[in-house]
Amino acid sequence: MIIFQFLLGWPAIICFVLIATAAAWRPSKNLMIVALVWSVPGSLYLFGGNGWIQIAALYIPLSLGLSIFFIHRNQIMAPKLLLVPMYAIYVLLGLAG
Repeated sequence: MIIFQFLLGWPAIICFVLIATAAAWRPSKNLMIVALVWSVPGSLYLFGGNGWIQIAALYIPLSLGLSIFFIHRNQIMAPKLLLVPMYAIYVLLGLAG
């Protein structure tokens, strides 16, 4: 049960959001890859929802993948901007739950 919480629950969300934030501010491609891999199980779980939650589940790994590309191209502002909607998604999910 603890493993499921760490892969799918709020602890996993907090961990990969913190890692993605650190990767965007450094910028570090390796940390962003770790955040992307860590976000995939939670995003797959969100695909079971209805409405805007499915769009959010698609946006999260896509934005992290684009952030890896932008860090690779030395465009350091784009990964920071791509994280803002992800923060909003998780704030809305936290308020709804």
